[in-house]
Formats: sequence, C-alpha cells, structure tokens
Amino acid sequence: MSKWNVENFIFYSVGKMSNNELEERSLATIKARLFNNECLKKRVSLLTDHVYLLSKSTF
Repeated sequence: MSKWNVENFIFYSVGKMSNNELEERSLATIKARLFNNECLKKRVSLLTDHVYLLSKSTF
C-alpha cells in the first residue's frame, strides 16, 4: 500500500467516526504508548543491571 493510499484510508476512516470515537481512540493510543514506554524503561533498566553485573564478574 502506498503512502498516499494509507493517508486516504486514515482520513476516510477518521471521517466516518464521531468525536467520541476519535477521543476514545486517541486516549487508547496514548495509554498504549505510555504502557510501551514503561515496558521499555523496565527492559532498559534490567539490561543495564545485567551489563553491570557482567562487567563486575568479568573484571
């Protein structure tokens, strides 16, 4: 699907939604992004802990 088709599909889909549906979708997207950010932070934290422990045991 080309970029133009994707953009048209998005505008067409959004045009068929009510304001409440748009708000709910936007809120769901924001919550999902925040959740993904938290998961990423935890993964990075675990990874840095792991690297730190590895560096301590190696040297």
